[in-house]
Amino acid sequence: MQDKLFPGNMLRERRESLGLTIQTTCERTHVPLEYLQAFESGNVEAMPGRAYALGFLRSYCAFLEIEADPYIDQYLLCTQPIKNNGSLQFMKGERFDAILEGSYPRWVQEALAWAIVVLVIILGWFTFTTIVHPFADTGKSAVEASGLEVEEPIHFNEDF
Repeated sequence: MQDKLFPGNMLRERRESLGLTIQTTCERTHVPLEYLQAFESGNVEAMPGRAYALGFLRSYCAFLEIEADPYIDQYLLCTQPIKNNGSLQFMKGERFDAILEGSYPRWVQEALAWAIVVLVIILGWFTFTTIVHPFADTGKSAVEASGLEVEEPIHFNEDF
């Protein structure tokens, strides 16, 4: 989360200017009380998931008869994740800190990522050829499977 402030005090002031309590607002908007308090206090961490928060915020602004877009834009700015331009974001841990911090050039990071991809492909091929493929060859062929001798059928033309 970034250190930007959500203008929740403006929502609280609008609600109070309409003469509404937070409990009444909760009952009429069906937005849970803890989320209304989080909106009004600007506590972004206490708000629900993004989809729920946007819906609750739209409902709350519609109830207060104010435009929701500026509040939604500010909410999205406050909850926008901090971007790190490292190409190996999936690797978290002490071993990869030097790579993620950018102490290595970008081409080294990308070469490491490609090396890992190639290693996984080679490992998959090796596994298939040594484990899966030998078991596939142990079955009988169609000629061997039909080697069972069967008596000739008795034809109706012959006498019994």
